[in-house]
Amino acid sequence: MLTIKTRLSHLRLKAFSLIEVVVGLGLMMVILLLWQPLLTGIQRFTRQDQYLIHALRAEQDLQADIRSHKMKDVKVKESSVLLQGQSGAETKTYTFEFYAKRGSEGMIRTRSNFDGHVPLFMQIKSAKFQAAPQGFLYTLRLKSAQTFEGGVFLEP
Repeated sequence: MLTIKTRLSHLRLKAFSLIEVVVGLGLMMVILLLWQPLLTGIQRFTRQDQYLIHALRAEQDLQADIRSHKMKDVKVKESSVLLQGQSGAETKTYTFEFYAKRGSEGMIRTRSNFDGHVPLFMQIKSAKFQAAPQGFLYTLRLKSAQTFEGGVFLEP
């Protein structure tokens, strides 16, 4: 019979030393610590786009609502606008106003007489309305700290 002798000295196992493992773990911790702020920044950037798209859609809805009810300017205050419009055969008073509960973000909502309210712009910190020659202008400060300016044209 043939006998094969294996020497343990020839079988050298290669492994990481303790120092290499500690350095590797340290690098992983640094990467993980830097990864979270990077993801947070990306999420905030995409949220700003979503807020802006929402504000543009709400502006279109507002203008369409004003056209459909043939609203006319009545009174513009700093935080609200009163308009008169037609709903079928009757004349209604519509109010566009900034509304916020304590401790939460606000909204621009529309109300007509006693029909409740419909939210138009959501996630707003503040709003300011100004009279314009053929309608009104508004400046909104969104939750994302962006400022959004727009205007509404009222037909004479």
